[in-house]
Amino acid sequence: MLTQLDGHYLEMSPQKLAGFGLVWHPAEGISGSLAWDHVGSRFLNKRNTVKAPAYNTIDASLGTRIEHWKFTTSSGKT
Repeated sequence: MLTQLDGHYLEMSPQKLAGFGLVWHPAEGISGSLAWDHVGSRFLNKRNTVKAPAYNTIDASLGTRIEHWKFTTSSGKT
């Protein structure tokens, strides 16, 4: 049996993608970054009957550079 898939979204492909980030990285001293990403909802099958919800992630890092040494830490949240 054939199934008509015209007008359906490609499975596993998000309908929306967005991202924004800020980075502060001087030659010496304190550095840091902050990033936000959005992945929209997507269908999990060809017939578009099973939908996965959208989600956001936030990532941040903080560090310092002293002479030729660099120390950083980072964190992420979904």
